Amino acid sequence: SLIDKNKRIYQSVVPYDLSSYTTLVNLYFVLLKRVIDYVKDKSNIKVFPFQIFYRSDLIDYFDLNRLGGIYNHLLSTKPVNFIEEENNLLEFTNRFTIESEIFDNVLALHYVGTSTRIRISIDKIQKRQEAFNNVNQLNKNNNDLEINKLLQSELFSYIRLCTWNHCSYYTSDKQLSIWASSCFLVNLIHEISSETPKNLFEYVPEYYAETLCECFHALRRSDPPFEFTKNPKYFDDLGSIISFFI
Repeated sequence: SLIDKNKRIYQSVVPYDLSSYTTLVNLYFVLLKRVIDYVKDKSNIKVFPFQIFYRSDLIDYFDLNRLGGIYNHLLSTKPVNFIEEENNLLEFTNRFTIESEIFDNVLALHYVGTSTRIRISIDKIQKRQEAFNNVNQLNKNNNDLEINKLLQSELFSYIRLCTWNHCSYYTSDKQLSIWASSCFLVNLIHEISSETPKNLFEYVPEYYAETLCECFHALRRSDPPFEFTKNPKYFDDLGSIISFFI
């Protein structure tokens, strides 16, 4: 699959045949839009198929680390005991193959592609501000027209890049979608740690936590910053995310 192919980006020697970042980012936002109603309904957390983290016949997380370490080591040291009736297995499988699988793929796509592009875009935002400060400082202290022209050209270059990045990652609808998926994810992780069979939390893919962290900081530092600290309707979920970090 596309995700299996591109997870090799984190190998020490990066393969040549990976998908373009544009492809991965576009697919990420297409699937995120597809699953937005699912993540806005927090009742779906109660029926999320947690078995996918433990049973390799349901989904293959390849060789990526889990929160508790390596999968094969966890199997021998921290087994999980599920009590499930056979007549519930079909319902569980159907539930997984639709919305839950899409959401899982959204997180994987963020891990293998979108996170890198967002980190680069945040760096460009910082450089744009630095270039703006340089132009202002020069205008106050120096009348060298040639240097002024070079600095303005640099500033305009970063403005163009940041405008493109805004359209690609930070429009209001995309920010809201990322926020909704982050809220669902932090509550899902909390549910796994508190309500599911013993040891299952150890099997959660490490990139679940990494994606939550990166999405939060991307929203906080985006262009413009997502205003979750100014709207009371975001406060409860914001508190949950902050509590997860500390």
